[in-house]
Amino acid sequence: MANLKITLDDALLRRARRVAFDRDLTLTELIRRRLIEDVQRADTVQRQAAEDLTQLWQTSASIGTVTWTRDDLHER
Repeated sequence: MANLKITLDDALLRRARRVAFDRDLTLTELIRRRLIEDVQRADTVQRQAAEDLTQLWQTSASIGTVTWTRDDLHER
């Protein structure tokens, strides 16, 4: 397992330690769990976006009969 060094301001560090203590966790475990949650959420979003794009490309949609010309659309 790799080690990571981060720099936090003192107030944030105190608050984070308090949150970890209240949850009966070490600060390392609190940070590890949050990172895992964030990475899993990002993976889920990416996977859902890929599935949505696949479904979009597989769906054939019809807009009906075109009754206008390009010139009609750009007429001033």
